[in-house]
Amino acid sequence: MSLQLGYLERLKSRTIVLASGSPRRKEILQKLGLTFTVVPSTFPEDLDKSLFATPAEYVRCNAIEKAKEVHSRLNDPTNLVIGADTIVVLDDRILEKPRDTDDARRMLRDLSGRSHHVMTAVALVFRDDVGGVRVETLMEDTEVEFGELDVQLIEAYVSTGEPM
Repeated sequence: MSLQLGYLERLKSRTIVLASGSPRRKEILQKLGLTFTVVPSTFPEDLDKSLFATPAEYVRCNAIEKAKEVHSRLNDPTNLVIGADTIVVLDDRILEKPRDTDDARRMLRDLSGRSHHVMTAVALVFRDDVGGVRVETLMEDTEVEFGELDVQLIEAYVSTGEPM
């Protein structure tokens, strides 16, 4: 715990920028007691998945590119930019955000009664003591097991708009 608290104290001495408009990511930083600004990344997230050996490499690269885009746009040496990306992986296949409600229903049927992975990568981009740009990353891979989802449950969930 003291190691984590030490890092939090060091973070508080930086100008922290969250490269995301995600309410959940904002909430996480607020719960840590950090002061930060939000500057959503304009990185297009169009990396060719076939160029990556694993989904983990893909999500890590997306997080880095999001943070690097904001860091270079702001060009402030005191900034610590935090970028993140999350993907869902089923059978080594990255599931994109659903295109529409029919796609959301199909994905939920595919996930029903099965195990999948939710991977989140976080990238920290900042200037080091000699003025160079440093990138540090961390990654979390969580295995999630869905129970069987019946049609009514899928419909109720899709109707909330949450999967979109």
